[in-house]
Amino acid sequence: MKVKKIFFLILILSLCASSAYSRAKLEITQQPESVQQYEPFILKLNLPFFDKNPNDSVNAQVNAVITTPEKGSVIMPFFCRNNKKPAGKSKWEMRFTPSREGKYQYYIEAEGGDFKAKTRTFEFEVIKGEGKGFLRRSSNNPYYLKFASGTPFFGIGHNVAWVGNSSLVIFERYFSLLVKAGCNLTRVWMCNWGLPLEWKELGKYNSDTAKRLDELLDIAKKKDLYIILCIDTYSNLMPEAGHWAEERWDANPYNKEKGGPCEKPEDFFTHPEAKHIYKNRLRYIISRWSYSPNILAFEFWNEYNAPSEWVKEMSEYVKSIDPHGHLLTTSHGYPYGQLFDESKIWKLKDIDIITFHEYGSGAEGDLVTRLLQRSRGLAKLYKKPFLASEFGIDFGKDDKNYDPKGDGTALHNSLWASCMSKAFGSAMNWWYDTYIRPRNLYYHYSALAKFAKGINWDAKDIEYMDLSSVRVKLPEGEEPSYSSVEIKPKDQWGKIDITEFEVLENGDLTGGGMPTKYLHGYKKEEIKDDHVFYLNYPKDGKFILRIGTVSQGGNLEVYLDGEKIAEKEYVVSPGEGPWKRSIYLEKHKVYQCIYDEDYEIPVPKGEHTLRLRNTGQDWIGIERIILTDYVDSSLAKARCVGLRVGDDYILWIQNKSSNWKNSYNNVKITPLKDAHLKIYNLEDGAYEVEWWDTRKGEVITDKEVTSSGKILKLHIPEFTRDIACKIKKK
Repeated sequence: MKVKKIFFLILILSLCASSAYSRAKLEITQQPESVQQYEPFILKLNLPFFDKNPNDSVNAQVNAVITTPEKGSVIMPFFCRNNKKPAGKSKWEMRFTPSREGKYQYYIEAEGGDFKAKTRTFEFEVIKGEGKGFLRRSSNNPYYLKFASGTPFFGIGHNVAWVGNSSLVIFERYFSLLVKAGCNLTRVWMCNWGLPLEWKELGKYNSDTAKRLDELLDIAKKKDLYIILCIDTYSNLMPEAGHWAEERWDANPYNKEKGGPCEKPEDFFTHPEAKHIYKNRLRYIISRWSYSPNILAFEFWNEYNAPSEWVKEMSEYVKSIDPHGHLLTTSHGYPYGQLFDESKIWKLKDIDIITFHEYGSGAEGDLVTRLLQRSRGLAKLYKKPFLASEFGIDFGKDDKNYDPKGDGTALHNSLWASCMSKAFGSAMNWWYDTYIRPRNLYYHYSALAKFAKGINWDAKDIEYMDLSSVRVKLPEGEEPSYSSVEIKPKDQWGKIDITEFEVLENGDLTGGGMPTKYLHGYKKEEIKDDHVFYLNYPKDGKFILRIGTVSQGGNLEVYLDGEKIAEKEYVVSPGEGPWKRSIYLEKHKVYQCIYDEDYEIPVPKGEHTLRLRNTGQDWIGIERIILTDYVDSSLAKARCVGLRVGDDYILWIQNKSSNWKNSYNNVKITPLKDAHLKIYNLEDGAYEVEWWDTRKGEVITDKEVTSSGKILKLHIPEFTRDIACKIKKK
């Protein structure tokens, strides 16, 4: 790179004619006369000392107005590096990363205190570089990302939210482990116990944190690692004691008791002064770090149900000041138990990607169904890139407690399932410091990285594959037997976007969404919905509901193919009754009764639509759903999911017995033999089929198979836990 000798231009600027402004000295350091494409062009300048906080846009506005080779204009804000009275100067810096080759022009405008200045126009040239540029949403499909250079992206990695003392040595250690395993994605927080930027005093930014983040992004660049940078977390607005002792509202500088403008946490989103102070912080973050292509996205909140009006305002503001066009997101969760409509957030134009956190309860072995169903629902509803940016076995306990042997079964399954879900990256496990690294589970990431390499995630057509169930050959003369299916409703409060659920012949749910534990009555009209199930019984069977807690009283109605076939009232009152126990909730002033009983609904053989409705007062709790005599024994206890990616096809087949719970309980898994499945709607002809070992990341066998009548029949090699497949037209 041709570099011009660093020089200082001392410009005595003639300012605005108004006597309200003085003449000012403005010292500019222009470093290179040319930079490479996707590398930062950096300007530094000195301005007079500011008596008032220069990080407040009311007190200072310093911008470079840049004209691109296409004659477009962008504004890049400067940030203040320091403001020292003894020196009588404040030091400012601008970092702009150009995406196009050619000649650029710029001038600087500075305003603050009693001066206003504008420089003459300067030039710099951008020459072709080797970088990939910033990550953008694909223009060819709605679900994936690609670099500005056109290179497709599929993210693989785990969280590294914080490390002890924000140590760069420790951060780099984790980054190195990730990259060695073929990973390219992580997620880092800015919070008061890790990379704290604005905590002790509003508007005063921690210079040590800022320097560390500068260096952290340099490390990420060298490692070719991409970061979702989360800039706030729910605990900062949490007044009550949290499960992890994470509550921080009492120490939050936005709290009025600490000198801030907010009487209560909710004021953060509505108080004009709080919003102004927050926008100043956003401006600092964008001016200092938006130059980096290694920031995949800025995430406003970790697990806070921020009001959609606030998210809209802040996302529009960031888009207006970030000429690099970074992707934006947020995530939801707290305050717990309050109604929150996340669709208002995901439908916002300037929220580019959807992130969600998927945790089990520590009771269910099957975490894959929930992960896949949530992914399918998001793909169907929003047509945006999405990612499980946190994942774990139990929302309240470390994964290490459920995997003492270090098999990594839940981790493994989450990686492969998410790869087949239309997510733009693998599910990001949370337990990086206590589980993944100590158990040395990086080989799971390495295997997926090898498999995902070379797949064109920027293809125009990426769709879920049309697949049959996995079948096995029964012994000659053996009649099929029938087994039950268990569905575990999700413990999720509030309105659900998807209320209709198809149960496939092998017992898998498809189409997106999960039934919830709560069947609401008329007192919850705003979140009340029927639950509808599409069923296909191979013989007469039963649909059994396990009724748990009922709040204030409910009335269950059951409809089969449009006709009401059953009804039962669940009475709630104090004392003894048909329930196991009655309790009074003082906080909510309501009685709830625990029934803990089964309610059986006979269902005849064939295809049916079954609807559950509650016409009572409050909610009926459904702990589980059992479909008896639903799966015949010629259907393997296996799950198969896959994607068509352009002209190629990828599959993952999981033995359903291979889950963390069976691993924990040392249950021996029976290998799957003599199994096959069919893929529908393939162009007739010859296909190369590769079968992959999902733990080693190696091809097991490579065969040629012919499709006829738009059906490709695959004979699956014997496997125990899971197996993957790549199919390519010859």
